[in-house]
Amino acid sequence: MRRRACGLFAMATASSCLALLAAQGCNAILGNQEATLADANTPTPDGKTPAGDVRPKDASGDTTTDAGDAPLPCPSPDASLANDPHNCNRCGHDCLGGTCVAGVCQRVTVFENLPGPIQVLATDGTDLYWAGSGDALYFGPVSGGSSSKVATPALLGYGTVIAVDDATVYWAANGGVFSCAKPLGPSSSPTNLASMPLTAGLALDSTHLYFAVDGLDSGVFACSKASACEGGPTLLAAVDYPASVAAAEGHVLWTASGSLYDDVDGAVSKLVAEGGVNFPVASAGRIYWSETFSLWTCAVGACDASQAFAFDAGLTALTGDPRAAYFTDSRGDLLGYSLDAGPVELAADGGTLLRGIAVDAVAVYWSAFDFPSESASIFKVARP
Repeated sequence: MRRRACGLFAMATASSCLALLAAQGCNAILGNQEATLADANTPTPDGKTPAGDVRPKDASGDTTTDAGDAPLPCPSPDASLANDPHNCNRCGHDCLGGTCVAGVCQRVTVFENLPGPIQVLATDGTDLYWAGSGDALYFGPVSGGSSSKVATPALLGYGTVIAVDDATVYWAANGGVFSCAKPLGPSSSPTNLASMPLTAGLALDSTHLYFAVDGLDSGVFACSKASACEGGPTLLAAVDYPASVAAAEGHVLWTASGSLYDDVDGAVSKLVAEGGVNFPVASAGRIYWSETFSLWTCAVGACDASQAFAFDAGLTALTGDPRAAYFTDSRGDLLGYSLDAGPVELAADGGTLLRGIAVDAVAVYWSAFDFPSESASIFKVARP
């Protein structure tokens, strides 16, 4: 397909990245981190690819709320938007327990001293769900405190994918696809939805779950959430070497051999054929993916792809919603790309071995691993 470049942008510095991002719906579908599906009720953008002007918004005069509603009054006429953690950069923008430095919310530790490294992270806006290496799925509140775990029938690790909706937590690992009804507890018993080796991706929409299987019976499969996959999964497409799956608005997307495919009611098209596609993310109205040190995006159903961002370090995890993408890189930075305001640096020195990432209406969450202590931590930062 034809591709038009929409500008190649250098990474913004922290002082120049005070950008306004709109809030998203709560449900997130996150893979390794391969697939994200925002709440289907999340408003979609106008479908345009990112504008060439990516200058951040003015940090001094913007007083709109996180949801873009009527301006909130500041607590006093002389309130400092530069260091007030409850009115950081704009009135009503809360740093969720973090400090505000020069109008930028700082990261907060949610959990620490966890078994790690954490390979995948998901959130529903109330709880966080994660997995490292072993036979347990972990969970705990987004506010922090104590965490718990659910024993799993399959070993989890690199390649594990977690997907969450209002009622259920799903995950895919080597050995199959599993689920647990919410809320999770230490006595929760996972259900084996599909016993299939080398499961390589997982995504949800309102009625179905989709997953990829590599190996002898490789392909992309679907089954009904309501029936808990009774009768077994349905083969959507026989595909060699599928690597990830995403879903949004009647579209099922997957990567295979470095290309990106789109299935709409059985009609499969190749959206990107150059190779090198990684970390596809589908959200209501928007698709993101990475290709060799660059981030790309297009509108669901009208994919005239545009390059949004150029990296100078390898991308390690990606998530997003209709208004912005968030990602970690191999240098330990947490970055964002707003369709309205361009690149945003949320946390320089976010840690080492960053892999898990998730987003909800108010915050971005990510995991890091400390090699000397051999322990993992989960951090959060308020969305700009």
